[in-house]
Amino acid sequence: MLFLIIIRGVVQGVGFRPTVYRIANAMGLHGYVLNKGSHVEIVVDERPRELVNGIARSLPPLAKIAEVDIVPVEHLDAEEREKIMTRFHSLMEKKNAFHIVPSTPGDADPNMPADTALCHECVGEMLDPKNRRYLYPFTNCTNCGARFTVIHALPYDRDRTSMHDFEMCKECLSEYSDPNNRRFHAQTISCPNCGPEYTLFGKDGKKICSGVEAIKTFAKELDKGSIGILKQWGGMNVVAILEKAPEVRNIIRRERKPLAIMVKDISTAKKYAYIDDYEENVLVSKERPIVLLRKRNGRTLENISPGLDTVGIMLPYSAIGHLLFHFMEHDAIIATSANPPGEPMFIDNSSAFKIGVDYYLLHNRRIVNRCDDSVLKVFEGHKLFIRKSRGYVPSRLRMPIETSIDASVGIGAGENVTVSLLKNGIIWTSQYIGDSKYYGTQLYLKEAYNKWKKYTGIENVSVIGADLHPRYATVKIANEIAEMENCRVVRVQHHWAHAVSLMVDHGIEEVVCLTLDGTGYGEDGNSWGGEVLHATFSRYSRLGSLYPIPLIGGETAVIHPKRIAFAWMEASKIDAPLFDDKMSNFLRKAMKESPLTTSMGRYLDAISAYFGVCSRRTYEGEPAMMLEPYLRQGRLLQDLISAFDNVIITMNGRKVVDCRDVAKFINDTVMMKKYSTEDIIYTAVYLMIASLVKIGAEFALEKNIEHLGISGGVAYNIPILQMFIAETKRWGLKPLIPNNVPPGDCGISIGQCAVGACSDINNAT
Repeated sequence: MLFLIIIRGVVQGVGFRPTVYRIANAMGLHGYVLNKGSHVEIVVDERPRELVNGIARSLPPLAKIAEVDIVPVEHLDAEEREKIMTRFHSLMEKKNAFHIVPSTPGDADPNMPADTALCHECVGEMLDPKNRRYLYPFTNCTNCGARFTVIHALPYDRDRTSMHDFEMCKECLSEYSDPNNRRFHAQTISCPNCGPEYTLFGKDGKKICSGVEAIKTFAKELDKGSIGILKQWGGMNVVAILEKAPEVRNIIRRERKPLAIMVKDISTAKKYAYIDDYEENVLVSKERPIVLLRKRNGRTLENISPGLDTVGIMLPYSAIGHLLFHFMEHDAIIATSANPPGEPMFIDNSSAFKIGVDYYLLHNRRIVNRCDDSVLKVFEGHKLFIRKSRGYVPSRLRMPIETSIDASVGIGAGENVTVSLLKNGIIWTSQYIGDSKYYGTQLYLKEAYNKWKKYTGIENVSVIGADLHPRYATVKIANEIAEMENCRVVRVQHHWAHAVSLMVDHGIEEVVCLTLDGTGYGEDGNSWGGEVLHATFSRYSRLGSLYPIPLIGGETAVIHPKRIAFAWMEASKIDAPLFDDKMSNFLRKAMKESPLTTSMGRYLDAISAYFGVCSRRTYEGEPAMMLEPYLRQGRLLQDLISAFDNVIITMNGRKVVDCRDVAKFINDTVMMKKYSTEDIIYTAVYLMIASLVKIGAEFALEKNIEHLGISGGVAYNIPILQMFIAETKRWGLKPLIPNNVPPGDCGISIGQCAVGACSDINNAT
């Protein structure tokens, strides 16, 4: 009797078929294995369950089994049964008992592997003078290397990747065909004789040299202080030694925004930052993200992340990263995205020359999928993704409930855009796209949507979830796609999407959630961002918020947060000397016509400006981020908060944290001149967080909801997370914080996609 085994999961491009081949042969089975696009198909003549168990025990490092189905072939319909029987008997006429057969198209399913850091074996071979891949920058095997960034389509075979441009030499073909070789069926296999290569160009765009000499020369010039562009797997980086940070900032026009650094190894990382065991595990993981770590040497790194007590560090993930440090004297370099602010990272060699640097080290393998480095913080065993991209994409999450809509899409908000698509109960989320107000990013978003639609095999989209904001470019793009696809657009309030993304993350159907960020267009036309919501997939209600204050001049106040501090103090009837009389009178008049905000992010900006921490924003989140070290050093002024025990009032039917009382606390304690700035800041923020938790907790307890969640960009602030968790537990509830879904706007598309999938019963209140 023949048995058909269908295995779904991450089973393509990870050495899965070779593993099946070896185990089946060891068991003496007859049959075959092949890729079918969305899954791997195995046919054997006996012991199918024993084979599956053997595969599960011997999974390659990158493989993941999601589902297994075993069906006797005789139970299949006549056409499928005949096809399998014919293939089986044809193969049995050949010498071997078990075979790997060429892939065939099947149902699309983007369970393709993510780009994975070079394995230890490949690093060792690359640095071994006796090995034929000595110093070869495209060394990889079935357990490591570029995957997502080179794949055109599934099934994952060489002719569907950008390695199709490079024909295997005799030696590589021999390794590829040898079941006992680590590169057996490694689709991106190559060597110096047949694979891609690096070429070094000068600032005039003229070729200098190629191959190993190009890498050596580039490394030597970096050591001397030159600034270069390095083409990696999924895009390009501007690279330089740490001392050249001011020059790098001038070139890429990033006045104060933190720069990432790449270091030689984990021991070097510990020289620059404090690293606990979990952070170390994430740093050395196969994903190799940029991890935000506490600075150990603040003076050396001040120009890397000005005003912050953290620095973004990653270890080399590609062969070229290892080779640079092999040739360099320095043990750390700046490695930040090569793109104009807000625009997508460059991937074409010709585009690299648009950024004027000293040298360009570029390779000749096409980048199919642009993919920025992932960035995250680690908190108590959770990954707080700021940017979930290289190493973690494709990303899949299961919808906690069944939906009547077959396929839905979430298109993101304004900044930090991603696109998410739902099919068969699974939400797939793209790599990081960027800031949608830029035309280049809009083109990239449309391109990513079309590619992911192809990867998922979605033919007809039923609904697209888009933000409420009337001026977001993503809304326009959603309408364009809807017209083209003949489907509906569902407008999803920004903070509802945040709350729903947390529900998907934790696999729950209902949540009371603090959604705290910089801005999100509210149902009332104002800027929300300090909200307590009760949310399901089909509706939400606004239980409470922070007190609304004017954003004097709108976006001007965001850039100059001292205006927000002024409005807050004025609303609290406090005469704070933040501006001279002329400017103060002007701002008082402007307040009357200014939009209102309830944003926690804006309140943090105001505190930052009030205490002189940051009075001008040069990048998203800067004033609040610079406040975090003060919160980390502060303590609760327990003896003073009793007077502010209840700062919750009722406005327009909802509970509101009266931040005017918080302003009075700040003013009173500053006037006392006996408490540290850090303690005043900590206690003021605590009063707001504790009050928001109280609003949410009282409702949750009344409705027998056992948990309280937090999402939005403020959830990246570790001291605030600690306040939230402590207060939530004090109410006897389980705190939910993000782990698989970015708490910031990179996670918005997931919430939009999920709400869209339930839009036949949606009713926002």
